[in-house]
Amino acid sequence: MRSGQPGVLELVDWVVANFHEGQTVGLDPFLVSTAQAKLLQKRLAEKNIQLRCCSYNENSNPIDEVWNRLNTRPAFPCNPVTALGINTTGVSHSDKIRSVQNAISKTKAACLLVSMLDEVAWLLNIRGSDIAFNPVTIAYVVVTRTEAILFIDSNKLSPAIISHLGTDISIQPYESLCPYLSDPSRTEPVWMDANKANWGVYLSAESNTASGGVLDMASPIALMKSLKNDSELAGIRACHVRDGVALTAFLHWLETTVRESDRQITEHDVSEKIEEFRSQMAHHVGPSFNTIAGYGPNGAIIHYHAEKDKASVLGRESLFLLDSGAQYLDGTTDITRTIHFGSVSQRMKDCYTLVLKGHIALAQAVFPTGTPGSRLDCLARAALWQQGLDYNHGTGHGVGAYLNVHESVSHRDTGIPPGLLGPCCTLATRAGLQSRVIFLLTTANFDIGCVQEGHGVGAYLNVHEGPQGIGFRRIENEAGFAAGMTISNEPGYYDENNFGIRIENICVAIRKDTPSGKDFLGFDTVSLAPIKTDLVNVAMLSDSELQWLNTYNQTVQIKLIDLMQTTFPDSVQYLLQETKALVR
Repeated sequence: MRSGQPGVLELVDWVVANFHEGQTVGLDPFLVSTAQAKLLQKRLAEKNIQLRCCSYNENSNPIDEVWNRLNTRPAFPCNPVTALGINTTGVSHSDKIRSVQNAISKTKAACLLVSMLDEVAWLLNIRGSDIAFNPVTIAYVVVTRTEAILFIDSNKLSPAIISHLGTDISIQPYESLCPYLSDPSRTEPVWMDANKANWGVYLSAESNTASGGVLDMASPIALMKSLKNDSELAGIRACHVRDGVALTAFLHWLETTVRESDRQITEHDVSEKIEEFRSQMAHHVGPSFNTIAGYGPNGAIIHYHAEKDKASVLGRESLFLLDSGAQYLDGTTDITRTIHFGSVSQRMKDCYTLVLKGHIALAQAVFPTGTPGSRLDCLARAALWQQGLDYNHGTGHGVGAYLNVHESVSHRDTGIPPGLLGPCCTLATRAGLQSRVIFLLTTANFDIGCVQEGHGVGAYLNVHEGPQGIGFRRIENEAGFAAGMTISNEPGYYDENNFGIRIENICVAIRKDTPSGKDFLGFDTVSLAPIKTDLVNVAMLSDSELQWLNTYNQTVQIKLIDLMQTTFPDSVQYLLQETKALVR
């Protein structure tokens, strides 16, 4: 079962539907968001079902007990923390902390709890590798009006990192956060986003009733982080040139190998080989998510992952969808191209062209500053809608600056916070859960032993960078676009059991000049790789759309050619061929 699909109950609805009056549900409060826990508590109470916390106060999580007894539990991540210089970040961590303290001063809060791992990394200008694909470290930060406290395993911190943090940031053990939050000497509430903080942390702060407990508001860091400064944007643009060169050279190798040799290439081979090409580029760190490489029917599975022993062999009769990305020291990439290796049907071309028309419509959009993404989503779907077609995913997500490729939203969604404090943390982070998972067991104390909510879609951690996004679902308190925000542009179409199509580029919101002189925005595309023209039904494109496609491919050629000549000279002719103007 996958949450969000037709006929599949949400986690809370499933639990409520499957258990009965008088039963007890055990929940580890450190593995579920506060908002989700409160909703579950309310719904269960309506059926006279008790919700009991395990792994909190005197109770324990029975899964942890069994896991420890079996001696099979992996070690808690303890990878070294690294620092980013101001040439990369554009703003010192001291200045960022002062901005947060200024926000705190406008509230009644004593401090802000920073529970999202990407917000911790952004605030302190540090990076880590505790979570696969995401350059973050497991830690919390508490910012008070006078200081910042980093709660972390100090074994991760080298003398250089301690020097980078400076004397204004004190370091405390990771496990000491809850005692700090429940300290009775605090007289003012803790500011936290209850949707992004786990329930265990929330309960700790709430236990100090004299202080007012918790001030539940969205973190101010989400918006600060989403507004990329000039240094961050320069890094983002530079890394996309290198990434475009590597991806284009890889596509040249792939197409040549599949079309002209008898060598069998599987979807799994693609995932490994593309990393070989990217690893040759400067400042490369690793992939930004698990590559999605789907041939034929597998391309119609939106979050498909090819397993080595089950991966399909690439053929010459259908489409191949490749969604991949990388982490570089100066930026994060995420790009999708749909290609073929032989003959394709007219329907495939027509569907590809409809997706392309949607991609172009969004890329060309001009809209008032502050427009929420939900109002732009229909632009990417209109051409498909006219043919009675659609796709079942959002059109765009924010992307970090050498951070998470899918980062946290600041609008008030419900999802598990990555700043986990609890014994099952390793299970969630190591397993890389991409959907909600429920663990059930029967004990003498619980009819249901433990309910655990895993990480959400995307790169195993956060969902989107806040507060921007483009999707068809209405989001409570959705924030609008501002100059400097990054966003993906990725419409698609998925013909179940036949083929999948997606075209994805990363864009930056920029100011646009308009005759009125008013504050309007548009998108500047920073991803650079040829968009296939031999899949386009040119008769379906307007003159404006055809001009955009040719201009984009020409831009790709101009920006990639020099580096291509020095790194992958054998692929220069391929680049020139793939970026030739399409004519009617």
